[in-house]
Amino acid sequence: MAKTVAAVVKLIDNFSNPSKQVAKAARDMEKRISHTGQVFKNFGAIFESAGSSLTHAFTLPIATAAGAAGKFAMDAEDAYVQLAAATGTSAAEMEKYQDVINDIYKENFGESIGDVSNSLAQVNQNLKGLDTSALQQSTEYALAMRDVFGVDVAESTRSADTLMKNFGISSKEAFNLMTQGAQSGLNFSDELYDNLNEYSVQFKKLGLNAEDMFSIYSSGAEAGAWNLDKIGDAIKEFSIRSIDGSNTTAEGFKLLGLNSDDMAARIAAGGDSASKAFDQTIQALAGMEDPVKQSAAGVALFGTMWEDLSPQVVTSLTTSRNEIDKTKDAADALAETKFDTFSSALGGLWRTIQVDVLQPIGDMLIPYVDSVK
Repeated sequence: MAKTVAAVVKLIDNFSNPSKQVAKAARDMEKRISHTGQVFKNFGAIFESAGSSLTHAFTLPIATAAGAAGKFAMDAEDAYVQLAAATGTSAAEMEKYQDVINDIYKENFGESIGDVSNSLAQVNQNLKGLDTSALQQSTEYALAMRDVFGVDVAESTRSADTLMKNFGISSKEAFNLMTQGAQSGLNFSDELYDNLNEYSVQFKKLGLNAEDMFSIYSSGAEAGAWNLDKIGDAIKEFSIRSIDGSNTTAEGFKLLGLNSDDMAARIAAGGDSASKAFDQTIQALAGMEDPVKQSAAGVALFGTMWEDLSPQVVTSLTTSRNEIDKTKDAADALAETKFDTFSSALGGLWRTIQVDVLQPIGDMLIPYVDSVK
C-alpha cells in the first residue's frame, strides 16, 4: 500500500497547485483505508446480532450495497481456494498465503486476484523453499516479466530455478540476470529460457558462473550467432574436449601454444581458474594469424561448432563483458514500472481499496445475500 500511495502522491505533486490539495488527501489515504476496513469488520458482530429481522427488513438494500464488495470478496475467496487446491496448502497455512496474494494484487500485479493466485501457485511449485517474502518478490518479478517481455510465469520461474540450483544464486539474482538478458535482446531467437534450462549445467561443468554464461551468450549474439543453442553446444563441446586427455585436444592446445595437461587441470578446478583458462583459450584462438592452423585448433577444441558458429563468433566468446550483473537491481526496476504512470498508480490505489475496504464489507454481507438466493 505504501508504494501505491507514494506513487500517486509523486504523480499528483507534478500537477498544478490546486491539484496538490488532492495530494494532501492521498497522503492520509493509507491510514484511513486501514482504519475503515477494521471498522467494517467490527460491524460484523452488530449485523450478526440483528439476526433474521435484519435479513427480512433490509434484504434488497444489503444486496445492492453488497454488489461490488460481495463480488470482490467472492473472487478473492475463489482465488484462495484455487491456491490451496493447486499447492496442497493446509487451512492452517492459508492465512499467510492470503496476505501474500492480497499484497501482490494491491501492488498492481496480475490481471485479477485470481491471476495473482494462479501465478503464486506456479512460483511456489517451481521455486521451492522460498519464505513468504521471497515468494511474493519472485511472483512480482515473474508477473512483471510476463507483462513486459511476454514470458510465461512457469517458464521464467523454471529458468530461475535452474540458475539457482546450478550456480548457487538467489531468486532475486536469477531474475536480475534474466531481466537484463531480456532487456539486452538475448531472447532474439525466442530460446533464451530454454537455453538457460538446457545449458546451465554445461557452463557449470566448465567452472563458469551465471554471469559468465550471460556474458558469453551476449558476446556471441553480438558477433553474429544466429541462435543461442549453438553457443550452448560450443560450450558443451569445449567442456568435454578440454579435459578428455585425448591426442586431438593436446594437439589443439599445442597449436595455441598452451599445455593441455595444465589447461585441463585449471578447467577441472572450476571457478576463476576455469574462467581464466577459457578466456585464455579464446584469446589465443583470436590471435592466430594462420587461418588453417586456427581452424585446426578450433575444430580440435570445439568440434563442429567451430564451423557451425564461424571463427568470428567463437573467438568473440568471453566472460569479461561484465554488462549483465546479478547484483544490479534490474528486476526491482522492472517491477516498479507498474507505478510509472498516473493511471497505473491510481489502479494500485483502487486495488488497495478493494482489498482493505470492500473485501471486509463483502465478507460480512455475503451470508445475508446468500440467505435470499
